[in-house]
Amino acid sequence: MGENVRDLSSVFCSELVAEAYQTLGLLPRDPVSSEYVPGDFSEGRPLKLLGGGRLGPEIPLALVIELSEEVVTPKGHAVGFDLQKWK
Repeated sequence: MGENVRDLSSVFCSELVAEAYQTLGLLPRDPVSSEYVPGDFSEGRPLKLLGGGRLGPEIPLALVIELSEEVVTPKGHAVGFDLQKWK
């Protein structure tokens, strides 16, 4: 098995959080940030922060996305689609 190396060219959500916490001195540098998974930051698996810190209770979030009938791709091309399929 290979050794995990710190590479921030692309990151997973929990890796980003772990890297931020490590940079702030809240988590040790070992294990590397890529070893963390979302469950490590959940109430079900309390995370031990350095200096006696702890995370508060989880806060549920809701994301609302409004769809339009036209989407512009990264290259600037407009693409139409049928909204009825997504409702």
